[in-house]
Amino acid sequence: HLDYNKIEFIPDDIGKLINLNRLDLSQNRIKKIPKTIKYLTNLKKLHLDNNKIKIIPIEIGNLLNLKILYLSYNDII
Repeated sequence: HLDYNKIEFIPDDIGKLINLNRLDLSQNRIKKIPKTIKYLTNLKKLHLDNNKIKIIPIEIGNLLNLKILYLSYNDII
């Protein structure tokens, strides 16, 4: 849980956390999801709601175990 921390970006190194199964980055200031997110193949829950995200990278489709994805209240176009 890293929600409500005024985080502005997700580092590319996030892709190294291959055993991560839940990530909550909601209520921050994130504008972009790095393409390296595709390496989080064990991820089941991803909370990115209430940020400033505009584009969802196609690589998010590689998260075959993802069951829950929260993206509400962003600037998605």
